[in-house]
Amino acid sequence: MYPVLSKWAESYKQKTGTMVNYQAVGSGGGIAQIKAKTVAFANSDMPLKPEYLGKDHLVQFPVMPMPRKITWLTAK
Repeated sequence: MYPVLSKWAESYKQKTGTMVNYQAVGSGGGIAQIKAKTVAFANSDMPLKPEYLGKDHLVQFPVMPMPRKITWLTAK
């Protein structure tokens, strides 16, 4: 996941001038960070159950096809 997101971030920066800082901290770390609102987005290969999404005001959607499901989490 990291190689793809780092390329996307570089392309986005070139087109918009806005830097995206993506750090591969693992699914558990990403989920913890998005719940703590210390990041604007996170990735996970562990989709969250709907009750957790609602409780933490998160949305998730697939980012890219992979052998494992990769989920993008963001605050509502």
